[in-house]
Amino acid sequence: AKQIHRQVFVSNRVKAMNERIYINVDTIHRAISEGKQISFKYFDYDIQKKKKYRDGLRVCSPYALTWNDERYYLLAYYEKYNRITNFRIDRMEAVTILEDACVPKPDNFNVAEYMNSTFSMFSGESRDVKLRFSNDLINPVLDRFGKDITIVPDGDENFTVHVKVKAEAPFFAWLFQFGNKVNIIEPEELKIKYMVHLNEVLSNL
Repeated sequence: AKQIHRQVFVSNRVKAMNERIYINVDTIHRAISEGKQISFKYFDYDIQKKKKYRDGLRVCSPYALTWNDERYYLLAYYEKYNRITNFRIDRMEAVTILEDACVPKPDNFNVAEYMNSTFSMFSGESRDVKLRFSNDLINPVLDRFGKDITIVPDGDENFTVHVKVKAEAPFFAWLFQFGNKVNIIEPEELKIKYMVHLNEVLSNL
């Protein structure tokens, strides 16, 4: 109980915290320790702030609980997507431990690496990218990807890194804050995708 309490209340900046979240966290912790799958109802909110449940029950193999952007998330293998994905704990209801054993965690699955590749907890397929940054961005790059990445000098004013990311809108938003101090070097199709994304934003101004 002390461990859960410490994990949930981070810097007194808790959002959407209520009794259901404590119950969900407790149930998921037990499922992880017992190596069992779970089922639950998952919902979003509509513009009237009412719950809109997604079709059917979600069934997954829970691997870990993590805190990100002032919210609690479940990292789990979701057979429907055939990959590890994440779910907001505060949008889960009727969490139930099943008799079925969890799908074994992949040998190469590392929670820290998964979190470093994830922007705004956006689920998706990770891919390798090469980025060039201005030298004065070394701190945010290390904060984002960790100190284990390889830094390669690129002239006197820039450096490059090879990282694995979920290259979707939240990743582009992270890049955009650095303006012209960052470049996508490869793959080429990701550069094009970023340009299309920026043009879509400009078209709405």
